[in-house]
Amino acid sequence: MAGSQAWRHADRDISKRNQLDDRAFSPRPPADSRPRSPARSHASAHSVTCGRASRPPTTTPSPASPVCVLPWVRDGFQKNVTISIVIPARNEALQIRENVLRLIRDAEQVFSAHDWRIVIAENGSSDETAVIAETLAAGLPNVSARHCMRPGKGGAIREAWDASRADVLAFLDADLAADAQQLNHVIAGLADADLAIGSRRLSQSRPTRSPIRRVVSAVFHAIARQLVDIPVADAQCGCKAMRAQAWQQLSAHISHDGFLFDTELIARAHRANMRIAEIPIVWNDATRSGRGSVRLWRDSWKMFIGLLGLRRALR
Repeated sequence: MAGSQAWRHADRDISKRNQLDDRAFSPRPPADSRPRSPARSHASAHSVTCGRASRPPTTTPSPASPVCVLPWVRDGFQKNVTISIVIPARNEALQIRENVLRLIRDAEQVFSAHDWRIVIAENGSSDETAVIAETLAAGLPNVSARHCMRPGKGGAIREAWDASRADVLAFLDADLAADAQQLNHVIAGLADADLAIGSRRLSQSRPTRSPIRRVVSAVFHAIARQLVDIPVADAQCGCKAMRAQAWQQLSAHISHDGFLFDTELIARAHRANMRIAEIPIVWNDATRSGRGSVRLWRDSWKMFIGLLGLRRALR
């Protein structure tokens, strides 16, 4: 299958599959089920406790109200917690198949006690990413594909998270600079948090990054802390997890569809008195393709300017 026919075929199939992305999950366990302790992180988390839950969630979620502590999070993850792992993918044809297969192999080990699903959220690709994503989804029971209409990394994640029925919503960058094991550490952080983020900038983090990326990251976060008051060391790490209930409270208030989605998510969670856990992880930039999703010299200045717009939006 090639060319425009392949694209049209994939687009039709993905549109059908959009209705079914997370419905293969088994039912959520009852509240009185016997809990299972979550996996421990390889290093202690840096937690920002912004609020405590004191009442059940409201029918109409508000970003100003705290999130209810679900029993499976308060006492430990139960066996049938459902996890949706979104992989935003635009023009990733060179690596998406290999990386999804690698992620599946790892997930079968680290998430063996839970129901999990990988969602390839493709949007705006001009290569064969959509076709590859649909082929993987057709042949692998734990993989689904979405052809997302929203542009940008954030748009793909937002659309996939909005459609999900899982208890835990997560995402990883398509290059798998952080793998399933690191995501497992991050998800374990949800035992005491509403939002858990991987961090490359804590003392116990183990990042492999080029000097220029370290410098750009340091400058970005110094500016971000001043402009939008984010209470974390690393807002932009492509390894995050969130309780579905917390996302439902924030979803309608998120406006960024690009790479600043991460920073806005943290800033709004902080302002909503949600608890944020920052988890040190192993990060390997060597897994990135030569072109990279974020071209430092072309995109960094856009992100810095975008912070000014985010500051205005948060007022």
